[in-house]
Amino acid sequence: MAGRKSKRHPHDRTHRTYREEKRMTNSFTMTRVDAKRLAQIALSAASKDDVTPVICGALLTVSNGALRTTSTDRYRVHTALIDIEGKSEDHEFIISRSSLEWLDKNVGTFGSFQAHRQRVTITTNLDALNITVRASDLPEAESVSWSGRTTKGNFPPVIRLIEKARESEPISAEASFRLEYLAKAKVLSHLGDAPLIRFTVSENPNKPGPVYFAFSSAGKVYAEAIIQPNLNLS
Repeated sequence: MAGRKSKRHPHDRTHRTYREEKRMTNSFTMTRVDAKRLAQIALSAASKDDVTPVICGALLTVSNGALRTTSTDRYRVHTALIDIEGKSEDHEFIISRSSLEWLDKNVGTFGSFQAHRQRVTITTNLDALNITVRASDLPEAESVSWSGRTTKGNFPPVIRLIEKARESEPISAEASFRLEYLAKAKVLSHLGDAPLIRFTVSENPNKPGPVYFAFSSAGKVYAEAIIQPNLNLS
């Protein structure tokens, strides 16, 4: 009797070939400075409400050779472009707060000597996540690593709120919001660039629109934020 071909689940690691594994693996590499910037920006607006794990970290999106980090706590949204090296396939995933905190703490493991050569590589394969900090840009360099899982779930489409605020008509207004939010938005600034700040109108006349912040260099916007305040329209 001819044997039956066994069915296999596409995510069953025991049956996947090396070629299949490689095809599902994505990674990108960045300098120590950019990795530190990624961790701090991602954490700056991430929620601490463990009831909603998807917003306790950040959405990392690689598209057309660029990395974007987006985080929110429902009252704020921070998003920024981070430089990465080489080529990387388009992909996105949610990175947890614990992963980002490990990166923020350990990115300086190898001290300041030749810091410009130190590299960080973030690799995903399905829900597996690995962060490796290397002492130099050589593959065989001394390194420290963190391994865990990406966060499963649907990250809210808050980038649409950024886009909407970006295109919104500016208005004259007075605003009040927590100084902590302003202080944490400072981390978005690269080399001390001052942001453009715009008060925006809401579709609901009884509800204030967000305050929009845009950080740019040489005419190119590299980071944006919105903060939901209490507005007294003039």
